[in-house]
Formats: sequence, C-alpha cells, structure tokens
Amino acid sequence: MLDLVERAISLTRLECVRLDGKMSQQQRSAALEAFRTDANKTVFLISLRSGGVGLNLTTASHVVLLVGC
Repeated sequence: MLDLVERAISLTRLECVRLDGKMSQQQRSAALEAFRTDANKTVFLISLRSGGVGLNLTTASHVVLLVGC
C-alpha cells in the first residue's frame, strides 16, 4: 500500500518521507528527523507495524489511515 501511495505522491509537488519494516533503526531515526526538521517533507508514509508502537508524531497536523482489504 505504501508503494502505491508513494508513487502517486511522486507525481505531485509534495515531498514525502517513508518509514517501513525494511528500514534499519538508523534509517528510521533519519526519517523521523527529516520529517520533523525539513519543511519540504509534508507527507510521512508509515506502515502500521513500523509506526504503531511508541511513535509520537506531534509535528503532524493531519493523519490519514489507509487500510487495504
């Protein structure tokens, strides 16, 4: 699902950051930092498995949950 959304976002002027289960802890930390500090990164794609535990996105103003069937 993240791949599909990321592909659609790439067709717009929006920039995104991604966090998924294939990333190392160092890559995850870098993604969180990029979203928090880079004003151009306006979309954060997170898988529920990766972001569902202990993640606090207080810098996000909107959250959209996509559930695949």
